Order: sequence, then C-alpha cells, then structure tokens
Amino acid sequence: MSGSIKGRALGVAALVLLFGFMAVANFVPKEERLASRFWPDEGLRLGLDLRGGIHWVVGVDLAEAIERELEFVRKTI
Repeated sequence: MSGSIKGRALGVAALVLLFGFMAVANFVPKEERLASRFWPDEGLRLGLDLRGGIHWVVGVDLAEAIERELEFVRKTI
C-alpha cells in the first residue's frame, strides 16, 4: 500500500513540476521562448480569473419583468 502512495506522490510531483515549468514560461518574453529550445513555444493560457477577471453588471428591466409576470398570472388563471 505504501508503494501506491509513493507512486501517487511521484505522479503528483511530476505534474506539479510540468505545469510549473509551463507556467513559468508565461513570464519569459515570447522572442526568447521562440529562440530557445528549452522553453515551450506557448505558455499556459491563463483563464479570465488569472488574467484579471471580468466585471459583469446585470440589470433588470423592472417594468418588463412585472409585465411578463402579470401575463403569466393571467394565462394561468
């Protein structure tokens, strides 16, 4: 059983190192990445949360919402 735990730990460590290497490539200038065989050509594509996120404002048209609700109530009665 301890062998499987060691195997899992090695697997997790290998994945962390791989993705860490790819994440560090994001901070290396693209020209240097393309010129060197050491760095991957593309780094990891960061999601919106890691690129600064997104600000989304949702509003409700109250008059239209009330009209739709009244229409729904009229149809159900």
